Amino acid sequence: MHIRDDKFQRQHMETQKILIIEDNKLNLKLIRTILLISNFKVFEAENAEVGFQIIEDHHPDIILMDIQLPGMDGLTATRRIKASEAYKHIPVIALTAKAMDGDEQKALAAGCDGYIVKPINTQGFISTLNNCIQTSIHKKPSQPSKTLPEESEKVNTLDHRIKNIEDAFSQRRKILIVDDEPLNVQLMEKQLAQYSYDTIAAYCGEDALEIVEKELPDLIILDIVMPGIDGFEVIRAIRANKRTADIPIILCTVINSKEQRIRGLNLGADEFLNKPIMFEELVARVRSLIRIKAYQEQIKGYETTRESFASVQHEAAETTDNEKINAVGKVKNRFENALHTALTDPLTNLYNQNYFFHFLEKELQRVKRNKIPLSMMMINVDDYKEICEKERQSVGDIILKDIGRILTNSIREVDIAVRYDGEVFAVILPYTDETGASIVSERLRNTFASHKFTYPGSGDVYNITVSIGVVTCQSNPLEKKAMVQTAEKLIQASQNEGKNIVSIKNVDWKPFLDECYDNCGKQFDNA
Repeated sequence: MHIRDDKFQRQHMETQKILIIEDNKLNLKLIRTILLISNFKVFEAENAEVGFQIIEDHHPDIILMDIQLPGMDGLTATRRIKASEAYKHIPVIALTAKAMDGDEQKALAAGCDGYIVKPINTQGFISTLNNCIQTSIHKKPSQPSKTLPEESEKVNTLDHRIKNIEDAFSQRRKILIVDDEPLNVQLMEKQLAQYSYDTIAAYCGEDALEIVEKELPDLIILDIVMPGIDGFEVIRAIRANKRTADIPIILCTVINSKEQRIRGLNLGADEFLNKPIMFEELVARVRSLIRIKAYQEQIKGYETTRESFASVQHEAAETTDNEKINAVGKVKNRFENALHTALTDPLTNLYNQNYFFHFLEKELQRVKRNKIPLSMMMINVDDYKEICEKERQSVGDIILKDIGRILTNSIREVDIAVRYDGEVFAVILPYTDETGASIVSERLRNTFASHKFTYPGSGDVYNITVSIGVVTCQSNPLEKKAMVQTAEKLIQASQNEGKNIVSIKNVDWKPFLDECYDNCGKQFDNA
């Protein structure tokens, strides 16, 4: 993303007019929401021709231009704008869902002042707009400079904090290597240093826990068999600590044991490597987990921004100026509400269907690139409509809320749980093969079947069961919609067999089975 390094001035932000030229209604809604909570005035166009008319009528301060537009494309439209003496000063930011090599150069060559890849990173999006606002101010020759009020320094600090969220994703990552054999540590340190990772060494479990608490590494490579505290106990302690619970962990072992893998997964390990370690595999898995961690941080980035707003609000309180306090509080609440609405289901607070498809697409791309396992399960509440008809809808809502809470507490940080639609939920399990998915899905099925769903205030207790469909893949993944359709068919199969059942399908088997079927068919034909 191309960003100019100017400071943010809030007094200009409140009156800026933004034109969005975007034909995708979902993207348009998300961008509109983020802009409105930041006090921009928003104009919208679904194609370049309508956009030109709005530019002529309203003279926007910034234009957000989708590159892939029906009719005249965004780059051609940008060239026309920049060729006009009346409008060439207006910053144009390119929006595109395709991050192909050379796209940024093409956008800048066409005259775009910025470049953002969809789906939108809200923090980077706001930061880019702020910079372009300043660019437009400097390009207007008749605009006198004004001295900002003292409170703008606080907002400058906030803008700096927002930008730091983006910067954090590109920083050097710190990896803790825990192994009681110094030679193993040295070999891994040397290998990881070639890829610009910083490493820390620990030679026993006790030292590892002390370093984790102090250094908060981005990833841990952990030997299982060590004197004193073994790797399993180290994992247990790390996952029990709120400050360290999210750190990805790769377990290393000389014993290729299914029982060890299951135990490690249940304790919270993210990956396994067998000794002797293949360094190409080590680096590939480290890179993948670091990317997932960065992505999870990005999703949670608005939490950091929320804390920044709270900090600014506290600083404003010290000025005893009620207007300042109220203004910052309103911005904070609007920001939180917009981000929460865009990503989550309001009833269960799980991620929503739109984010589910976005995340699933990312995971399927990684499967295609790296040939790593991925599982996706869909969970249907059996007889949900009958429960609501027999009791009342509020009972159904209580059940769905409880399911959301149980799912959140039952999965790893790297997984995501989603309310897909109505009484149907979904869970995406990166780096999880058929064995791991089978364990997780059966555990969830048993948890729901044994849980007592209680209606508050009445003491009424309800029991439910769920039917689960699980799709796994590693080398031949389906497209995202086909994954969902396959899982839905598996749910139907579970219900047809009596409900409260898990059905699993490994879609990687299909090419092999088709080949076997073809061969068998030929043999029968020749018989």
